[in-house]
Amino acid sequence: MHPTMFRIQLKIALNAGQFVCLICVTIYYFKLIHVINKILHFVLQCNQDEIMDDDYLQPIYSDSSDED
Repeated sequence: MHPTMFRIQLKIALNAGQFVCLICVTIYYFKLIHVINKILHFVLQCNQDEIMDDDYLQPIYSDSSDED
């Protein structure tokens, strides 16, 4: 095989490898973002539940004004 042909094939192989790596990294980041979104959604949902529980625990303000 001619050396220049080998270099061209090597270059094409490297470009293809980089392209595959880029696709893999892109898919990985999309999955990572999806997981982070799920975690954030779960955390926010938990915080919302806690806030609602706190509201139930707080006294109703209209009752305190009636005592005055």
